[in-house]
Amino acid sequence: MPVENTAFHMTYPESEFFLLSKTLAKALAMLCYWLLLLGASAAFPQPALAFPPDEKILELNGSVVKVHVSDMDGNHGIGSGVVVSKNHVATSCHVIANARSASVAKEGKRYEPIALKADWHHDLCILKFDDLPLKPLPLGDGANLKYGQEVFSLGFPQNSPRPQSSVGYIKAQIQI
Repeated sequence: MPVENTAFHMTYPESEFFLLSKTLAKALAMLCYWLLLLGASAAFPQPALAFPPDEKILELNGSVVKVHVSDMDGNHGIGSGVVVSKNHVATSCHVIANARSASVAKEGKRYEPIALKADWHHDLCILKFDDLPLKPLPLGDGANLKYGQEVFSLGFPQNSPRPQSSVGYIKAQIQI
C-alpha cells in the first residue's frame, strides 16, 4: 500500500517507504547535529563558543538549500533544508505544513520535489527529487552525540541571502 501525503498528492511505493527509514534516521541525527537543539541556557553560563572555520562553512554550504512553499491563498514561506543523500533533502515538517507547493533553491535554480516522506512527530520531512544536482552532506552517527557537545548550524534564517551559521550545545537527545 503506498504512503500518501495529501498536501502534495505524492506517493511513495511501499518498498521505497521502508528504504527511506535509514535515510530518515540518518537525517534526524544529522539535523540534530547541524540544525537543531542549539543554544546555551542563560541560567547556566557557558564558555564562549568558537565559530567553525570559514573553510568548513564553505564546504557545507553546497548542501544547504532554501525551501520555498506557497499555500492555497498564495502566501509564500521560506525555510532551510539539507541534502542528506542523492535526490533527498531533509527539512522541518513545520516549514512545509499546509503547503500547496514546495521547491528548493540553490544558486538561483529551483527544483520541484516528486515525493514527500513525513515524520510529523519529530518534525522531520524528506523531500525526494529527480536528478537533484546538489552534493549530499556527509552524515555523522547520532549515537556519537553527547549532551553538552558543541555544535553549529547553517541555514537561511529570516530569508537571509546567504547561509548563516550559529553555534551552541546539544541540550537534548531523543531515541528513534
